[in-house]
Amino acid sequence: MPLHLLAATLIAIAPTPDYKDGVAPVLKKYCAGCHDAEEPEGDFSVATYAALRKGGSRGAAVVAGDPKKSLMMRLMTGGGKPVMPPKNEPKPSADEITLIEAWIAAGAQGPVGEEPPRLALAVPKVPSHAKVRPVAALDVSRDGRLTAVARDAEVTLVEGTDASKGRTIGKHPGQVTAVHFTADGQRLVTASGVAGLGGFAAIWNTADGSLVRSFEGHHDILYDAELSPDGRRLATCSYDKNIEIRDAATGALLHTLEGHTGAVYDLAFSPDGRFLVTASADDTCKVWRVEDGTRMDTLPQPLKAEFCCTFTPDGRSIVAGGGDGNIRVWRFDSREKPGLNPMTFAKFAHEGTIIHLTFSPDGATLVTTAEDRTVKVWRASDYSEIHSWPDQPDVPSALAFASASRIDVGRMDGSLATFTVPRNATADAAPAQPAPAVLAVSESEESVQQGEEHEPNNQPEQALAIRIPARITGKIADGPAAGGDVDYYRFSAKAGEQFIFEIDAARSAPKPPPKPAAKPAAKAAAKAETKAVAKPAPKAAAKPDAMAMAEAEPASKLDSFIEVLNAKGERIPRVVLQAVRESYFTFRGKDGNQFNDFRIFNWEEMSIDEYLYANGEVAKLWLAPRGADSGFLVYPGRAGRWGYFDTTPLAHALNEPCYIVQPHPPGTKIAQNRLPVFTIHYENDDDSLRELGKDSKLTFTAPADGEYLVKVRDVRGLQGPDHGYTLIARPRRPDFSVTTAVVGKTPKIPPGGGREFRVSARRIDGYDGPIRVDLEGLPQGFHASTPVVIEAGQVDAEGVIFADPGATAPEEAEAKLGKFVATAQIDGRSVTHEAGALGAISIDAESKLKVAIAVATDGAQPVAATGDGPLEFVVEAGKTITLKLVVERNGFDGPIPFGTEGAGRNLPYGAFVDNLGLNGLLVVAGQNERTFFVTAGPTVGEQVRPLHLTTAAGGGASSRPVLLRVVKPAPGSPQVAGTASTR
Repeated sequence: MPLHLLAATLIAIAPTPDYKDGVAPVLKKYCAGCHDAEEPEGDFSVATYAALRKGGSRGAAVVAGDPKKSLMMRLMTGGGKPVMPPKNEPKPSADEITLIEAWIAAGAQGPVGEEPPRLALAVPKVPSHAKVRPVAALDVSRDGRLTAVARDAEVTLVEGTDASKGRTIGKHPGQVTAVHFTADGQRLVTASGVAGLGGFAAIWNTADGSLVRSFEGHHDILYDAELSPDGRRLATCSYDKNIEIRDAATGALLHTLEGHTGAVYDLAFSPDGRFLVTASADDTCKVWRVEDGTRMDTLPQPLKAEFCCTFTPDGRSIVAGGGDGNIRVWRFDSREKPGLNPMTFAKFAHEGTIIHLTFSPDGATLVTTAEDRTVKVWRASDYSEIHSWPDQPDVPSALAFASASRIDVGRMDGSLATFTVPRNATADAAPAQPAPAVLAVSESEESVQQGEEHEPNNQPEQALAIRIPARITGKIADGPAAGGDVDYYRFSAKAGEQFIFEIDAARSAPKPPPKPAAKPAAKAAAKAETKAVAKPAPKAAAKPDAMAMAEAEPASKLDSFIEVLNAKGERIPRVVLQAVRESYFTFRGKDGNQFNDFRIFNWEEMSIDEYLYANGEVAKLWLAPRGADSGFLVYPGRAGRWGYFDTTPLAHALNEPCYIVQPHPPGTKIAQNRLPVFTIHYENDDDSLRELGKDSKLTFTAPADGEYLVKVRDVRGLQGPDHGYTLIARPRRPDFSVTTAVVGKTPKIPPGGGREFRVSARRIDGYDGPIRVDLEGLPQGFHASTPVVIEAGQVDAEGVIFADPGATAPEEAEAKLGKFVATAQIDGRSVTHEAGALGAISIDAESKLKVAIAVATDGAQPVAATGDGPLEFVVEAGKTITLKLVVERNGFDGPIPFGTEGAGRNLPYGAFVDNLGLNGLLVVAGQNERTFFVTAGPTVGEQVRPLHLTTAAGGGASSRPVLLRVVKPAPGSPQVAGTASTR
């Protein structure tokens, strides 16, 4: 008999294959990967019998009773194109093909009764011999009475603390990945499923373990399932990248939330149940509105997959953690419409992937677990670390609060543990530091010790004794061949006393200062000095200012380096810097003077006023990048980069490591992370404020009563008779000076218009507070936006001199009366300095431009103004408002630029004109107005400050100021469109 007839006969006499137990498992094994119900290739699905018989875009796949005419058979046997399954995919065996062929030949009958269970996995059952059953999930009821523990496909419900008395609850199709009690503890929600097939969520009655309702959905295993706070909605997330929201009472699918491009590992409802946050393998978290499934925002800053997320108990913020070991916090603003939710905090927290995070019931603490086998407790108010349990016996894979002060932890080795959460501990408590002492020391000519250095003083025990204030001349010469000469000086100090040590060398090679005539008391004291005292300077007839610069000789070749050591000659720690974020320089390297375009990796997670450490230098971030093609500006925001803690600005190479660091006093117990800790000592190479060139300047605060050493050397190890210097040692005297800059020596102000002036501060000996500058003596009809305040830590501020529309030229004498006066509070006393004369003010009758800030349509509305006062606009910190710029042209028709990053003049530090393109704030030729946006960064404090705009076009013009009032953000208020970057 021919073979084909034999085969047909065998098929005819064989038992009819069963669809449910025979055919469906084969199709699920080989075909369902491409031909599922979600996105079936060729519009052909094998998910159900009905879909199989329906066929696809090429027609019927199965012709009942005729395998040869069935497209599916032809493709499986190579009789049609393309061959299925595709190349490199597993193919059914000959027996399995024969089974399908026999089923078709017998009429392709469907299942009797229900379809095969969607989550039924057709694989052989292999008994497990594993002795360890990892804890995949756990939760504790709010009253602490019940604990649910998930291991494999089993959930155990434990009453009390005796795990041996647990009972199994429910039956699950696969691995249980999440368990959650309802607020009353009467229900338990579980998430489960089968990889590659679908998800299964269920609600169980905790009293008797009965099933309340089950839910099947998704196309892969679930990672979480949670009920909304009111119990009306169930949300699930899955490896299939989707989120489903269902009616918890009926099981009806309400919304499928699509948008993630990776598995979704966690989700959480907001406390009011209106919103949902999800964490995904696509390196993002997303926020959704539950009512209609609208995506409110994508939170994109994470560098790796996010595995856990939640809302803070007050609903104001979103917290997440994941593969990069960072805790990130976003302020939740987009409640009414989609918008930006600015990241307010990011901190390196663990050396491995963060697996879980949860808040205590009272919201006071946050607990995290990670793959680095640690459990950590964080203070929720500032996310500072309170406590850590390192070196867990295995990865802490599950976590739940049992009470405000107790957490339960499950581990991958199957073990459970309970920890008591410290409530008020401080992991980084530092030893008490001496309060700075204000020294009332006269620095008159007679009080300053004048002297000369003499050898030997190359060792700590040979240090020359000085008393402060002192002015000592010396040379780095005739030292040992190796390392060069070193000079030591010894002085006494009490705890908290602050001193300045300054080298005058590269600026000028000072001659020995003349010795003033000694008074009898001074002569008696001189006789009592030991031999290890700096030699008195030779007499001179003249009596110069004791602290004045010495008469200059040719510049010294000394490149000085100065240190303050303890009495044994050991370095003294000044500050301990803990790295909290690692980075590196991108795009190009930096020289020692550059202050702009600091492009560094992961800049989005950095904030202004953070310290940046690189190879011994500490800089401070001043202005955030304005996009991908820009970098940070560092302090002071202009030429001459500052170093902090008396570190010297250095050159940095492309790809050189750098770190965001947090300063701590010496002796602080630093919470460990995998990032380094740097200690800065009392030392300086080049003056950190760039005022003294290569000469050194060091501020020292005595940590205790005792004797200390000043060490002076050449940083290169060079020496010679032309390496002279003067060591100036004096008490720290915080002070300031202010200079002013006005357009022209004789400022001309157009009637109804204005001209800008700038005030700049030189901060002396570390004075860092605010400085008020007033402009006094203006003629009638002229006004100024003073007082202008140079903010704490800043060096510049701007103001406007403006004239009334009917102002006339003042009399000559009256025109010259204007002067600037600067005032500050230093150590509890008011200090005032003259800041220069304004110059003869006059009227500019030929001005070509007038500028004004006005109310924009649909923009911010001004606070009601009284009389002729300036308009006042309110902006919440972290938000943006819209204003309008109006120009009046008088013979000038060209473009009018108002600047780029400095477009908003005299804005509070941390506020900026937003959404600027490459051309900055520009009114193009032929136009007279445009809108612009002002953003107050989240760090800006509450204040009122004048704001104006200035252009150099058409001979220059400035707007009359408006007032910008910054207030704290109202809880839950939406953020206006804008960028989250800050200055």
